[in-house]
Amino acid sequence: MHFPHLKITLRAKLDTGAKTSSLGGHDVEVFQRSGQDWIGFAVANGQARIERPVVRRVTIRRAGAPDQRRPVVRLLTCFAGATRMTEFTITDRSDMTYPLLLGRRFLAGRVVVDAGAKNLTGGKCGP
Repeated sequence: MHFPHLKITLRAKLDTGAKTSSLGGHDVEVFQRSGQDWIGFAVANGQARIERPVVRRVTIRRAGAPDQRRPVVRLLTCFAGATRMTEFTITDRSDMTYPLLLGRRFLAGRVVVDAGAKNLTGGKCGP
């Protein structure tokens, strides 16, 4: 998935079991700006620093681990040649293979998942 304003592309895992997409962020700081909660975080091993308003918070249920409350942000994305605003929870994914997880809200009506295949996405998005 390409993030046009950040000029970075990240590998993503498609997860039909997750409702909301998730983006790995580190050096996270939550702060107030004009009376609204904002979050700042680094992505892609520090290639980009992002500051965005928190649009909502969600509770993530995790198998074998306690529930987590996570902030949600909106970011401009390009996937398979289509550009759109996408919501992501922000969490530490440093121990995961993919820095980005695309959930059902993103996939629904746009992507057919073939569980036995990899890297099928076509379309041009950035470099």
